[in-house]
Amino acid sequence: MSKATAARARAWGFRRGRPLRRGAPFHMEPTSPRNNAIQCEQPPMSDINNIKKLARIAPDAMRGFEAFEVAAFKKGAIPRKYKELMALAIALTTQCPYCLQIHKSAAINAGATKEELAETIAWTLRVGGAITHGSHLMGES
Repeated sequence: MSKATAARARAWGFRRGRPLRRGAPFHMEPTSPRNNAIQCEQPPMSDINNIKKLARIAPDAMRGFEAFEVAAFKKGAIPRKYKELMALAIALTTQCPYCLQIHKSAAINAGATKEELAETIAWTLRVGGAITHGSHLMGES
């Protein structure tokens, strides 16, 4: 184990594959120097400006995504507020930090109340499917 890997393991509370506190054993996989460099170069996941960087690198793909976004949110039978609340529920399920930020603000701008946001969050706990998938895992063993 390299010194850097050992330092990371200690920071997470592990030493030589054994936990320092209670818990399951932890084994760190060795990584290549290139992987370590890539990991160090990654910007924080919550930096929404990363979308602008992606648009510069892959403009055609982002134009396609933006066209889809416009079509999905255009005026129709479902009011904008409800579309944004649905998008927020999906963002909570997929855990997309950008989507959470964008659709929370858009829902509020479309007239969503704190109560509607709270109910959307509570409803999302159900639609995540953890109870269903968990019960399937407990099926025939």
